[in-house]
Amino acid sequence: MQNLPSLNQKLKEYLEDNNSKITLIKSEKHTLFSKGDLKQGIIRARNAFLNAGVKQGDIVIFQINSSAKKAFLSNFFALVSLGAVPAFLTASRNRDQVHRLKNVAQSNPKSFIVADDETLQFIKFLWEDIDEKRIIITHEENQDDFKTAESDIAYADVKPSDNVLILYSSGSTSDPKG
Repeated sequence: MQNLPSLNQKLKEYLEDNNSKITLIKSEKHTLFSKGDLKQGIIRARNAFLNAGVKQGDIVIFQINSSAKKAFLSNFFALVSLGAVPAFLTASRNRDQVHRLKNVAQSNPKSFIVADDETLQFIKFLWEDIDEKRIIITHEENQDDFKTAESDIAYADVKPSDNVLILYSSGSTSDPKG
C-alpha cells in the first residue's frame, strides 16, 4: 500500500510557493489571502498556542465566528502543524450554544478553547465560571500582542493513526457528538 503524505507535508509544500493566492468566498465577497499572509498568520497563531501551553495531541475547541475567515484558516493550520487536534463546534452566540460548548469542554477537561473577541464576549457572559486559562484569543488582523517564539513553522511528526480533527455535530438531538 502506498504511503500518503501527511497534512503537514502537503501544507509545507503548498506554502513554499509564495506566488499564488488563496481566495475565500462568502456571500459574493472575495477576500484575497496570500500564501505569505497565511504563513505569517500560522506563525502568529502557533506562537499564541505555544505560549498558552498547547502541545501535540491536545484538543483545541474552535469558537471562531465564520466572518473571521483568515483567523480560522491560520488557527486551523497552526494547530495541525503542531500536531494538536482542532475540534469544530458552532461558535457560541446564544445560551444553547454556550451550554453545548460547556458540555464539550467538560467532556474534554484538558482541552483549550480558541475564540475570536466577539464570540468570547458571548461565552464569558453566559459561562460565568469558565476557566480563563483554557481560552486563547485569536484576531482576524495582524496582531503582535504576544511574545514571538518562532519565526518559521516547525511541523510536528504526525502518524497516520493520529487524530487530525474532531467535528461535533448535534444531529437531531441538539447534543453535540464528536
